[in-house]
Amino acid sequence: MSIYIAFTTLALVVCWGEVWFTDSRYWWLGCTRFPPCNLPVSRGLLLFYCAETGFYLQAVHFLAVHEERRKDWLESMIHHVVTSGLLFYSYAVNFTRAGVVIILIHDVSDIFLEMAKLARYAKRDDIATPTFVVFFLSWIVCRVAIFPAFVIRSTLFEPVVLVAAYMGIEPRPHWEILNGLLLVLFVLHVYWTALIFQVIRRQFATGTVADVREKDEDDD
Repeated sequence: MSIYIAFTTLALVVCWGEVWFTDSRYWWLGCTRFPPCNLPVSRGLLLFYCAETGFYLQAVHFLAVHEERRKDWLESMIHHVVTSGLLFYSYAVNFTRAGVVIILIHDVSDIFLEMAKLARYAKRDDIATPTFVVFFLSWIVCRVAIFPAFVIRSTLFEPVVLVAAYMGIEPRPHWEILNGLLLVLFVLHVYWTALIFQVIRRQFATGTVADVREKDEDDD
């Protein structure tokens, strides 16, 4: 949980006060060529990228070697590999303004997910249930609403209209690569949203928060 709090705080420090934090057009405006886009990259943004990339690389290793094989193990591995690829790629072509906002959107809900897990492991359902509700709301807002409506909408249209067409730059294959990676993440979001609804259904049935990714006792 602490790692997601640290990453979210660092991302907010990097983004806060920047016009591109809330206006996605400025992820691209000022870029006169790519790859790479020739917008400046701050030291804070570079630090954020180094930290997140290191985290996801170790996450891939840990999931492959040490993590219990849950029902969504393959989807989790795809997520970590795609996110690592997105970090490397967006840094290489300097789509870093978009990249930091994308990762921030993902990290926020993970804070509450880890809090709910800790409360559940401690058998504190009085804390786990309301924390899970906050997680669910943050997940829907950030990953199911903001991610496609704000991020993917921008990456699909704005770099083409604001940079490529205006400057006479060929956006391919970078348009396909970037949006392909983002769409894979969104498909995973939809899949995990379905799992979350299963947790909610079980919550109403049993009165406790349970991880549907874990093997049922009947399967042992």
